[in-house]
Amino acid sequence: MKPNDRLRHRILFVGLAASFAAAGWVSVEDADPVPVANSAVKRKPAEPAAAAGAESRSELSGNFEQLGKRVVSMEFGDMFPNRSWEPPPPPPVKPPPPRAPSLPFTFFGRMVENGKTVVFLSQRDQTFAVSSGDTVSGSYRVEEIGPDVLTLIYLPLNERQTLNIGAIN
Repeated sequence: MKPNDRLRHRILFVGLAASFAAAGWVSVEDADPVPVANSAVKRKPAEPAAAAGAESRSELSGNFEQLGKRVVSMEFGDMFPNRSWEPPPPPPVKPPPPRAPSLPFTFFGRMVENGKTVVFLSQRDQTFAVSSGDTVSGSYRVEEIGPDVLTLIYLPLNERQTLNIGAIN
């Protein structure tokens, strides 16, 4: 062995001895008895073996049987619930409020008689002659006839719609 190896071994031995001494010294200081946290546990005085008989054995066996039983509490719920990695469904989209359909009429012509304007409207193969206040096709009421715009009200929704009828020449 080299001289450096001997020195190193001696230093390690001294360190090990110091560790054991420190551990023994700490355990001697902590040798005071620790107070019992739950003083409500009281033990019965020991009975003589002959007096105890079979009753103490049945009590002991009953206690040992209960040791093997475990009570599972669901107080905290499922610890490992099933999880889905799918994104949550989008929130339901609120449908837009109902709107009146586009006007089914086209301007066919206009006539002014005794200061009262009558407008001719066509819808598919029908022609209507209307003036202010008239109801057309059961669902539209003529509100106003202007110089270049006819204003109709869609009755089911009470919504105003306009139809361009051009200026009077």
